[in-house]
Amino acid sequence: MASLPNYPFLDNHEFRLICEGFAASFEERDTDPGDWQKVQCKILDDQCCLRISRVTIEQTNGFAESGSNGGRSCDEMLEEIDEEALPRHTNPDPQQHEFEIQYDILLSPSYSVPVMYLSVRDDNGQVVTEHETIHLLLVPEVYRSQIRHVGVMGGLSMANHPMTDIPAFFVHPCQTADALREVAWGRTVSPDDYLFLWMGIVGGSVGLSAPSSLRVQKT
Repeated sequence: MASLPNYPFLDNHEFRLICEGFAASFEERDTDPGDWQKVQCKILDDQCCLRISRVTIEQTNGFAESGSNGGRSCDEMLEEIDEEALPRHTNPDPQQHEFEIQYDILLSPSYSVPVMYLSVRDDNGQVVTEHETIHLLLVPEVYRSQIRHVGVMGGLSMANHPMTDIPAFFVHPCQTADALREVAWGRTVSPDDYLFLWMGIVGGSVGLSAPSSLRVQKT
């Protein structure tokens, strides 16, 4: 698949090939992936999900207390098809806290572009549900005003995860196609390039940027 004839839109087959290729590139890397821990392409009931797991250590002064949904999180359900779930780490510095972020990238059936669902756990294994904590933890300052005011509910909202039916944060894809057209500048976009462009638009707004080692492999 040398190009994407309907860019920025994808069908299920194109999306799956892109996800499988991206996960394979991560496994074949020969340099430090930064704070990324794992990249996996998961298939459940014919749905494809690219899961990216990373860990970050942050000062938490001023953060809201983490909340828990009291039930199973979306990553717990997906771990049923993941035999190598990330181990919990103990952070020796009591002034800092470790957060494990799970980014699940799926294909939106309505918009035909990738949509991101994410969940965050603190170093006690509790799911973080406070919107303000998520904004402070993941959203770079330059994006905060924009992501709070995109659409009626804001760019970052909660909805049921399509594969698990468990509430998770998600970035609404209503403006993704237009943004992808703009960054392409009319040039042909290959499957290898697609997710890098998408992450530059959507991923960066919630703390997900592809490691430079992966970018170098694709150049």
